Amino acid sequence: MEFTYPAIHIPVFPDHQIDIREFGAVGDGVTMNTKAINDAIDACSKAGGGTVTIPAGFWKTATIQLKDGVRLHTETGAFIKVSDDYNDY
Repeated sequence: MEFTYPAIHIPVFPDHQIDIREFGAVGDGVTMNTKAINDAIDACSKAGGGTVTIPAGFWKTATIQLKDGVRLHTETGAFIKVSDDYNDY
């Protein structure tokens, strides 16, 4: 039985870049960065899209909501530490 695969379209993102530290994120593994990360994503989306960068460090967060046209890029040495507190969700 022959199967035709649908065409794959590779997304293209604008050159606009935002670092989550610009929104107050702290990569110490203790500070909750959910608001800073989501604010960076929102700002990037409102600017027409681009890349939100998570630099090296330990970034504690709860729910992150990506948006159309926004790519989340983690640099080498970046670790996203998901909160284990149920109340953060």
